[in-house]
Amino acid sequence: MKIHRAIILVTLLALTKTAVSQLQSIEQCREVFDSFMPCMGFVEGIFQQPSPQCCRGVSHLNNVVKFKTPGSRKNEQGTEELERVCECIEIMGKADHLPFLTSAINNLPPLCSLSLSFPISVGMDCSQFRNMKELDAEKNPFVPMGIFASIVPVVTLGSISKGWLVPGWRIGWMAMNDPSNVFKTTGVVESIKHLLNISPDPSTILQFALPNILEKTKKDYFEKKNLTLSQNVDMMFDALKEIPCLVCPKKPESCTSLVTKLDLSLLEDITDDVDFCMKLAREENLVLLPGEVFGKNNWVRISIGVERSMLQDAFVRLKDFFTRHIKSQTT
Repeated sequence: MKIHRAIILVTLLALTKTAVSQLQSIEQCREVFDSFMPCMGFVEGIFQQPSPQCCRGVSHLNNVVKFKTPGSRKNEQGTEELERVCECIEIMGKADHLPFLTSAINNLPPLCSLSLSFPISVGMDCSQFRNMKELDAEKNPFVPMGIFASIVPVVTLGSISKGWLVPGWRIGWMAMNDPSNVFKTTGVVESIKHLLNISPDPSTILQFALPNILEKTKKDYFEKKNLTLSQNVDMMFDALKEIPCLVCPKKPESCTSLVTKLDLSLLEDITDDVDFCMKLAREENLVLLPGEVFGKNNWVRISIGVERSMLQDAFVRLKDFFTRHIKSQTT
C-alpha cells in the first residue's frame, strides 16, 4: 500500500504544471489527496474492503463539501468546494492509470456507512462544474439535475403540456441519469414498465406528432414563451396585492401557475379552498384549482399560461368575487 501511494504521489507531482493548472497550486488538492488516498486501492479493485482511514477520509470530504460555505455566498462557495474535490479526485484517477470500478464505487458508501456528497465515477469528468462556473455571468442559469447523477441517480420528467403550453394532451417522457445502473439493479425500471402497462396511451395522432414537435420547434419559441410567462407572473403577482385573501409567498421568475395561500380570516361564508373554488366557479365562471387536490389545504392554484387578455379578465372576476365575500368590518 505504501508503494502504491508513493507511485501516485510522484505522478501527481509530475502533473502539477498541467492538470492542476486550474487549481493554481497542488496545495489546493493536498487535503483531498490525504483524505482520498487510502480509498484508491479499494475503488481500483486492489482491496476488497475500504480501510477505516478511507472511511474517515470520505467522511471528512463530505463535511468539506457540506460545511465550507460561509456567509451569503453559500451556494457559490459550496459549488467551488464540490468542484475542487471532484477535480482533485479526477487528477488522482488519471495519475494512477488504473480505472475506478463501478462496483467498488457503489459499495463504498454502504461499507463506510455514509452517503457521498461529492461525485466519484469511472470516467471522473468534472467539466460540468467548470461549465456551471462559465455560466455565472447569467442571472440564474438553468442547471439540469442530471449532472449530479454520479452522486445519486436522477429521474427527469417532461411533458408537452408545460413546455408547449398545450394542457390536456397528456403526453410526456421520463429521462433517467443513472450511470451506476441503480434503478435497473433495484427493480425500479421494471416497476415503471409495469405501471406503463396499466396507464392509457396517448392518442395515435399525438404520438405521430410528437417527433416533429420535439425536433422542429425553434429555439426562439421557448424564448418568447418564457418572456410571456415572466410578464404574466409580474402582472398577476402585482394584481393579487389588491386581493389580500390570496397571498403568493414568493414571486417566481417564470412559471405556468401561481400557488397562493388562502386567508379565510378575510372572508365570510367561505369554509375552505374547495368551497372558495366552487363558489367562484358558480358566481364568476372562473375555475381555479383548490389546494386540497395536491395535499395543500387552503391553498389555491392559478394558471397563468394563457394570453394576457384572459388573465386580465380573470383578475376582474376574482376581484369582484372577493369584494362580495370580504368580511364586513366591525366598529
